[in-house]
Amino acid sequence: MESSLFEMLKEGKKVGALGSLNADYSFSVSSFPQPGSTVAASGMVVRPGGKSSNQIVQAALLGMDCKMFGQVGEDPRGSWLIEKLREAGVDAQRVVKKGPESGHAFIMVDNSGENERVVSSGSNGLLDPEYVAEVKSDLSSLDALGVCLE
Repeated sequence: MESSLFEMLKEGKKVGALGSLNADYSFSVSSFPQPGSTVAASGMVVRPGGKSSNQIVQAALLGMDCKMFGQVGEDPRGSWLIEKLREAGVDAQRVVKKGPESGHAFIMVDNSGENERVVSSGSNGLLDPEYVAEVKSDLSSLDALGVCLE
């Protein structure tokens, strides 16, 4: 039996995500630092992230008709996050630039795959009822909507 996700894919349903968009800075570490100590990272990668953004990008990569709703900062990372959504096939027309800084997540991943993170919500924290009211008709046209503000 096919899951409802694949049924939606076959039927050309529209899906959306409302919520967080972040620049994720991931650091590989052998162990997490103890209070007051420093550990050296063996590598760092910067990727687009945010739980809502990650979810809608994966749906778009499966071939679904996807829209993202949320906010990024009026900074270079905000433009980069919108560009990455579009490259993945996500309609990002309703992602707005608001506030000076986009959201950022700083993630340490140890050798066993465990992670610890610190998130600076940036413009994600400025998402308000007025924005939701502005996009209400777009949200109403969707067949499914995921919401996550981390």
